[in-house]
Amino acid sequence: MKSRFAILVALVVVFFSGAAAGWAYGRREGMARSQRPPPRPEDMQQRIIEGLQRDLELTPEQRAKLEPIVKETWGKVSEVQKATGRQIREMFRAQHQLFKEFLTEAQWVKLQEVEARRWHRHGGGTNGPSSRPDGPPSGPPPGEPQPPARP
Repeated sequence: MKSRFAILVALVVVFFSGAAAGWAYGRREGMARSQRPPPRPEDMQQRIIEGLQRDLELTPEQRAKLEPIVKETWGKVSEVQKATGRQIREMFRAQHQLFKEFLTEAQWVKLQEVEARRWHRHGGGTNGPSSRPDGPPSGPPPGEPQPPARP
């Protein structure tokens, strides 16, 4: 009877150890993935062209004709993403101005700090990291106070 109990306890310990390890690994990978910059449009273009080449077994002539079409399309996609990101940022700025009427001065300052951190953590906005030359500026949106310096 004791040996069955010991086996059961050992199985439970192994199960929970595996669950904890899986959780920790998933969390680490998720955090790492969220910190990676999105692929550049040039990289996406190349992936699409390579995928078409692989899947459709394109001739060199076909590939040469498809590449400019893919590049033109991704240029348009990039412009739409930039415009959409600007619109989203403006909607949030307008939302915050509406909030201001109902918040105390301390709450307003705190909201600005929270949003500045969120803005910075997400790479400066909805268009991806600020390291992209075509992305939004780093830091809080224009007109928003800068967060206090960290010690």
